[in-house]
Amino acid sequence: DLTEEQRAEYAKIIAEESDRLARLSINVLELSKLENQLIVTDQTEFYLDEQLRQCILLQEAAWSKKDLEMIPELDEVVFFGNEELLAHIWTNLIGNAIKFTPDGGTVRVCLTATENEVTVKVSDTGIGMSDEIQAHIFEKFYQGDTSHNHSGYGIGLTMAARATTLCGGKITARSQEGEGSTF
Repeated sequence: DLTEEQRAEYAKIIAEESDRLARLSINVLELSKLENQLIVTDQTEFYLDEQLRQCILLQEAAWSKKDLEMIPELDEVVFFGNEELLAHIWTNLIGNAIKFTPDGGTVRVCLTATENEVTVKVSDTGIGMSDEIQAHIFEKFYQGDTSHNHSGYGIGLTMAARATTLCGGKITARSQEGEGSTF
């Protein structure tokens, strides 16, 4: 006994939720694969600065829509590693910085290298995190900011952390509520 308008609205909700569940399933499968992976294969030499530029540009629609200032500070770095795993890390960190930064804010992506170490920092002027949230952000399915539940699953940082470990790196976060975060 639904009107045509109600039927269309309910069909739209069902389609959107089906898409959301499909994306969740894919992410859970990817996380499971990462958790069970012990070695990194398919390593090549590539320009890490160029990969970071591409990850920034892939999300241009999102940061432009929010009128964010995107500041890349990228040293030229030739890196040997798995491009796919590393791109996953950057996409997640930059995406989170965009998501949690209010309109008109700033996201900075810095790449520096020394003889023995490469450092990538993604910083934002977003909402920041409490110490309690910071203590759990790399845990599976943890979502500290419940107002964003509709746009995430709480596994992106878990996947980024696992990918970082597989690549021989380390991921950390510094944040203060109301002042942004740096990963």
